[in-house]
Amino acid sequence: MKRTLLIPALLCLSYPLLAQQEKAVKTMTEHRVAAKQTYDSAHIIAYVDGHETKIEVLSLFKPQEIVMKSEHSPELSMDYLKMLIEVKDKQHPVLRYFENKAMLYYKGTYYEHNVLPDIKPNSVATVVYNASEESSFSDYLEVKLYGEEYISNERITYRTADKPQRVEYYDVDGRILSTDEMRSLKLKAGEFTSYHMHGKEAAEKYGDPKFAKGIVVIKTHRK
Repeated sequence: MKRTLLIPALLCLSYPLLAQQEKAVKTMTEHRVAAKQTYDSAHIIAYVDGHETKIEVLSLFKPQEIVMKSEHSPELSMDYLKMLIEVKDKQHPVLRYFENKAMLYYKGTYYEHNVLPDIKPNSVATVVYNASEESSFSDYLEVKLYGEEYISNERITYRTADKPQRVEYYDVDGRILSTDEMRSLKLKAGEFTSYHMHGKEAAEKYGDPKFAKGIVVIKTHRK
């Protein structure tokens, strides 16, 4: 099942809908530029302490156990989002799962390493790492669930630690301007159209990886 995410300057992943209906707006002096972009789960690449996986891995953590940051990379298309997940407790069972390429055991089924089923975080009581004593059997991470009577209806929310980032670069009719230079133009609503670029596309178009963080492309309509 695909989940759709709305990615503003501050990312909020919220279950069970895994979406946050917020507007993403970046301020540019006297006017605003929308920087909203949505990603479904297939277009989010998650890294848990450096281990590449899927965003569904969040279900294996309690929100207070991790710190998340989103990142736009010059190597990654703007159609994808890189999500960096840092685990606070370096002895966490999920880290052992990745380090040892263990299997996952959930609801009576074993899943190959890094194959993550759709798990409702509200139903997860804890995760336990089980080390096999026989070499012919794989270690596995067991997802232990609450009984139906103990499952909370409260929404579990995973938030990034990202700070709202200012736009540093503007392409105005083909000229690259800084924030101060942009401010001096004193553009008003109705005098321009704009869109936001980042990632690999921005880095390649403007010939410098620094633009992967984001650039606002503006076309003016002044006479």
